[in-house]
Amino acid sequence: MTGDFKFESNLEKGNRGKKVRFAQGLLAVNRIYTAIDGGFGPATEFAVVNFQEDQNLPATGIIDEATFNALLAPITRAVNSIEPAGRTLGDMVLAYGEQHHRELPREVGGQNMGPWVQLYMKGNEGSEWPWCAGFVCFLLDQACKSLSIPMPLKESFSCDSLAAHAKDKGIFVTEARVKAGENCVTINLDIQYTAPARGDRFVCRAWVRHRSGRIVYTRAEVTDDAGQLVAAGQGAFRVVKAPL
Repeated sequence: MTGDFKFESNLEKGNRGKKVRFAQGLLAVNRIYTAIDGGFGPATEFAVVNFQEDQNLPATGIIDEATFNALLAPITRAVNSIEPAGRTLGDMVLAYGEQHHRELPREVGGQNMGPWVQLYMKGNEGSEWPWCAGFVCFLLDQACKSLSIPMPLKESFSCDSLAAHAKDKGIFVTEARVKAGENCVTINLDIQYTAPARGDRFVCRAWVRHRSGRIVYTRAEVTDDAGQLVAAGQGAFRVVKAPL
C-alpha cells in the first residue's frame, strides 16, 4: 500500500488537508466517528483520544505512527497474503473475499468515499468512482499474485469493460448459463422483510458465511436511509463448475 496508506508525519490539532481527512476516514472505519472534513479540530482530537484509549495507546490526541498503524489495522488484515495450499484461482478469490469481508469494507464520508474505496480504486474516490469493479479486480489481483500467475482479465474500474474482456477471453458466464445451472444452482433461498422501508436510498451488504466443498452459504442484509434493517436473506448454492 502506498500514498495515504503510508505514515509520513504526526497529525495533531490545527492540521488540515488530505491526510487529516484520510485519518478521519480511518477513525470511522474503526467505528470512532467525527466529521470527515479535513480539519483536525477539538472533535477529531477527542475521537483520537477515544481510539487510543480503546487500543491501550498513550492518549495524546496526536496521530503518531503507532496510532496510525492501529487505525489502519483492519485494512492491513484484509490485504495480508494467503498461502495457496493447493487452492484454485476461484478458491483463492473466495478466500480473499472472505478475508476482506471480515473487516467490513464500506463507504465513509459520502458516496464512494473513504479509505476502503481508495484502497480498491488506486487512491480515487467520489461520486464518479463506483468501486464494485475495483473491488473485484483487487481480489483477483491478490489471488493471482499468491498463485504467481497472470491476471486472466485486464484490470478495469468499469464493470462493462470487465465483461467485454471476459467475453473476448471466452470466460464470461451469461445469466442464461447461470439460470440453466451450468455453473451454480440454488439449493435454498430465504428472504424475510423485517420492517417497512423509509427513503429512497438503500444499502445491500452480502457475504459468504462459510462453505463446505462446493456448497456455498450466503447472507445478505438491506438497510434504508435511516440505517434500519428492512430485509434479510440467506441462501445455499452448489457450484457446478468454477468459471476460473
